[in-house]
Amino acid sequence: MLPENIEFVPCDICNENSPVPMFEENGFILNRCNQCGHFYVSPRPSSGSNHGSEEEIPSPSIHVSDELRRKPTFERYVNYIKRYVPKGKWLDIGCGCGTLLQVASQNGFEVEGVEISPDRLAYCRDAGLKAYGRDIEADLLPPSSYDVISLINVFSHLRSPITTFSSIHRILRGNGVILVATSELGKKAYKDEVENWHIPDHLHFAGPNTFQSIASKLNLKVSYVSRSLTQKIVLSEKLYYRSNHALVQLIKMMLQYIPGLIDLTAGIMCLSKGYRYQRHEVVVLLHRRI
Repeated sequence: MLPENIEFVPCDICNENSPVPMFEENGFILNRCNQCGHFYVSPRPSSGSNHGSEEEIPSPSIHVSDELRRKPTFERYVNYIKRYVPKGKWLDIGCGCGTLLQVASQNGFEVEGVEISPDRLAYCRDAGLKAYGRDIEADLLPPSSYDVISLINVFSHLRSPITTFSSIHRILRGNGVILVATSELGKKAYKDEVENWHIPDHLHFAGPNTFQSIASKLNLKVSYVSRSLTQKIVLSEKLYYRSNHALVQLIKMMLQYIPGLIDLTAGIMCLSKGYRYQRHEVVVLLHRRI
């Protein structure tokens, strides 16, 4: 049952006000735009409220452990970028504790980060990384100054994706690349498929056409798209957990070396949980046209 008198707002991507309500969480509605398929939250949360309380934000020591577990994924992202931009200046928006920046630096990039969490910002600076503690939308960074700009698990937190990507476009050099990694939903979303959607901490979930729509508005070109089942990503990251248990080591070895087994296992996990529309982790590269 949806709350009464909800203020439905236009889609942030195409500005059409034709929402299809999916479900309610914490007094907010997750909608799918009937025009472009983008998923977004109504009503708009008040300024400063969507990132949760400080108690809900993991400490840097916990967060950096999670980042280190994901280091092979970050190395894969850097390899994607090097196909298009072999070297240059890299800005990571929402850089956390800086693990991606360190991987990019080890691959020859000059790196900088943006992080609005004071504890994580301090962690980056203590590690010798150059990081800014301000929103990208403030337009305080110089124009045409970065060859690569990344947003890893940041897109869902953006208040206005078009505003943010306009700011990114301003500071990206010609032929520069934007790397986005986020969750993508299909035609529908059901509340019981995820234990906690963390709404309104999460405000946006990409639909299949979201990044094409953003690109068409901002003179960008979608150069690369990779989709993997969310469950496959979870399984892949668990392969890097350390364990001395013989059975766990055997399962990890089978998943790594038997072709297609990890995909089959991920599909079975979806079926066992009754997922009707599978969620994907999507990696997108967008080029700025000259």
